[in-house]
Amino acid sequence: MRMEPYRIAGMINKLGLITEETDDSSLIQGLLDWMLEKQMDFTNTFRALGESATPPFADPSFAEWHVLWRQRLTRQNLTDEEVSNHMRAHNPAVIPRNHKVEEALSAAVENQDFEPMHRLLAVLTQPFHEQVPEEFTSPAPPTDRPYQTFCGT
Repeated sequence: MRMEPYRIAGMINKLGLITEETDDSSLIQGLLDWMLEKQMDFTNTFRALGESATPPFADPSFAEWHVLWRQRLTRQNLTDEEVSNHMRAHNPAVIPRNHKVEEALSAAVENQDFEPMHRLLAVLTQPFHEQVPEEFTSPAPPTDRPYQTFCGT
């Protein structure tokens, strides 16, 4: 099974698009390349895109990409509000970030303190909820050690 059509379809939804055009893969790749270059958080970048019609990041290379994306959005019959709603439905506000999972597991194992796990689970049961405490949306600090996960983690 070839995964590329599924990846493109998923990314199209994340970008608020409801139709597919031949140049969509280059639009997608342009954003992914920018995110990699600027070390932007994947989840937070997509949420920020859906929040406003204006560029959420003050970066010239992002502004160029944003113009292309906004032009692409005009070729479908959706209002800005409909695009934003579509994006919110396809981009979670919170994901189980390794540093938060590790924090919850450590507290439970080392101190029998299950409160961090309960708080994390409460947030994760509503990943698309608009009001998520920042501690659950922030990536790990750059000083954190890199995580290596294994099958079954």
